[in-house]
Amino acid sequence: MNENQDQQFTDDDQQPELTMTESLQLLADLLNETPRRKTSLSFFISWFFGNRGVLTGLLNFVFWGVPALFIIPGAYLGFKSITDPSDKWWVLGIVLASGLGFVLFHPYWKAYRLFKNGFFTLGYLTDRGLVYKDSSGNQHYWIPTRFYRFSQPYMDYIHSPDEPYLVVIGSNPKNLLILDAAPYSEDNDVVGFRIFMGLYALFVSYNLQTRTFVDKTLKAWRWIIPIGIVLWTLLWFYAVFLTEVQ
Repeated sequence: MNENQDQQFTDDDQQPELTMTESLQLLADLLNETPRRKTSLSFFISWFFGNRGVLTGLLNFVFWGVPALFIIPGAYLGFKSITDPSDKWWVLGIVLASGLGFVLFHPYWKAYRLFKNGFFTLGYLTDRGLVYKDSSGNQHYWIPTRFYRFSQPYMDYIHSPDEPYLVVIGSNPKNLLILDAAPYSEDNDVVGFRIFMGLYALFVSYNLQTRTFVDKTLKAWRWIIPIGIVLWTLLWFYAVFLTEVQ
């Protein structure tokens, strides 16, 4: 064995390639060093506007909720009349539709909050369900239900049982988020990984120095959605309070 081969063997011994479990555990440990993690604006926009499931709930919540938000107070203050029975049913309908949109959107908001403040750990699917440990080292089980996607929008049954999930739990260890995450390496100050969401993937970078999540895949078209929400809100404010003042 020559000197170059010997040096290569030594370097390999010093820096062995990490397995998926070791990579996820390292990622969890790094994130737990900063219990209150920040998110950049680009990450916030990508999280809520970069996935079809989130948009379905959010846009239904906003599309029907904004009219209800202005029509009901407007009627109470005398700006908009809804004394006709058909008007009352119409208003009730948009309130219910907005509520359904919120039910669909809420898991993603909860996931965002857990992602910022939760405790990261690993979880494995077993016959008793998903097993994981909280920050105190206590073991817990979570049993996937038939309707798991309402509470765990990113969990995938195709995930190999011998590979761990990245799990985020809140102060209540039963309040958890399951991420089908695969880490990828960047430079020394940045840890990166992917969060799979069905056919889509959110590429996340976490800067260890600024303690901030950043999504580098932000696309310009996503800004159209929040701008449209603002314009929709202004339109209904004008329609209720500025067009039929008594």
